[in-house]
Amino acid sequence: MSRVKTMTQLIEILIRLKKGESIRNICKETGTHREVIRKIKDIGDKQGWLSASCALPTEKDMDQAYNEPENSTKKSHILDRYSEKLKQYKEDGKSFVIIHKLISEYSDCADISETTVRRYIQKKFPEIKPVMIRPLEDGVMEVDFGHLGLVYNPLECCNKKAWVFSGRLRKSRKAYREIVYNQKKETFFLCHIHAFHHFGGIPRKVVPDNLKSAVVKAAFYDPVINRSYQELAKHYDFLISPCLPGKPEHKGGVESDIKYIKRNFWPYFAEKQKQKGHQIPLSIDIEESLKKWDEDTADIRIVHGTGRSPFEMFIEESKTLTKLPLDDWDMISWKSCVVRPEWMIQYDSSYYSVPYKYIGQEVMVCADSKSIKVYSDYELIAFHERAKRKWEYIHNPLHAPPYKEEYMAETSESMLTWARSIGQSILEVVGSIISHRQIDGFRSARALLFLTRKYPKERVEAACRRAIFYDTPNYTSVKTILVKELDLKEPFNADSSPKTYLPFRYARDNNYFKI
Repeated sequence: MSRVKTMTQLIEILIRLKKGESIRNICKETGTHREVIRKIKDIGDKQGWLSASCALPTEKDMDQAYNEPENSTKKSHILDRYSEKLKQYKEDGKSFVIIHKLISEYSDCADISETTVRRYIQKKFPEIKPVMIRPLEDGVMEVDFGHLGLVYNPLECCNKKAWVFSGRLRKSRKAYREIVYNQKKETFFLCHIHAFHHFGGIPRKVVPDNLKSAVVKAAFYDPVINRSYQELAKHYDFLISPCLPGKPEHKGGVESDIKYIKRNFWPYFAEKQKQKGHQIPLSIDIEESLKKWDEDTADIRIVHGTGRSPFEMFIEESKTLTKLPLDDWDMISWKSCVVRPEWMIQYDSSYYSVPYKYIGQEVMVCADSKSIKVYSDYELIAFHERAKRKWEYIHNPLHAPPYKEEYMAETSESMLTWARSIGQSILEVVGSIISHRQIDGFRSARALLFLTRKYPKERVEAACRRAIFYDTPNYTSVKTILVKELDLKEPFNADSSPKTYLPFRYARDNNYFKI
């Protein structure tokens, strides 16, 4: 039984069909059942998506078209109930004639022919057959990480694990190699971009390994990483052709390149470092040494069976690479978030508002260096510019509920946000009340904000300004000013001190105290 495919994978298959790839080749490279590929092809023909002039469908359109209910139902086979027995007979090496005789002893299978049994077993339990070695294709890059060992970073005064990223062109054997210190998806994507610049062009197909930062297992269990890699492929216009799990032979070239680096470059480099007195190699030396080894050894070696070096063969293969775009890809990251009760999501240590009706729901966030987009069921529900600092709150007033005051008065942070939207003076008073260490000012601050229901916001702001001037920033003082309408009297001089209004003097003169 085939795995359930995501909408991103189905669109990828549609792109392959649009580029003219055969169903057999797509099935071989992606592991997708041919019936699924045929169904996508039928949908594409019906919707017109396979036409060169037609744009690709959205994930929502593909979801609706692919999951449209069908009238036909799959019928069960009469031999399904004996499937385990047939499998055991086949594993025991019994011939089809013997298996047919054994199955015919059951009353409901007495009339089944040997041909029916043979076809059922061959379809249900196919034998593993040898395959032909695939021809070397132009414009195909295989990518992989390989662990080298520990290196010492003198700048950070610590040891680090070093990996090597290899992006190897299948036909010319020309490879881009880079030392990295993690296998995160950001590092994986940047290595692709560096490889494209190194080759001076973009291959038409990239074959990644079963990496968490790629799309092999992530395609089934973590569509977030799959989306990011898909966006990279769309920007540079290359096909993603991942290896099937447990099938490293699909990218045997880059596997051999990793072994070549481990057996040829790394032992020599480690030994030269030991001669300099470094038992653990220095990270500042490894990159320059790898670059020199590429130029002096790897690129000019004669490849067995070809009689030419990778450098010579790359001159021909470079003509098949497509041109680089004018701008490099702005790295996109996808992440699932849950909408909080304050109709906010937390992403990358900052908060962004979404429409309040999505509270409690899981949404998808697509972020680049400048903005974030929030999706729910493939629909865009919020768009914000990226926060400029950590823990910043980004609000859109249109996302607020009808009675936002009740929501804004639930936490200290939301009350400060509500006060900030009214004015600076009321923000200072609310902040002073909440920040009092000895007294819980939550209810006082909330009552102060609810004064805006009875009085205009301008009057409340003016009353808070007056309370700050007389150094009485509390709820009672602000309410008294509003009740007595002191905020409507002649404006006071904000630059002066309240003490100048009431000059101090003794009630009795100095002579009164003389004896």
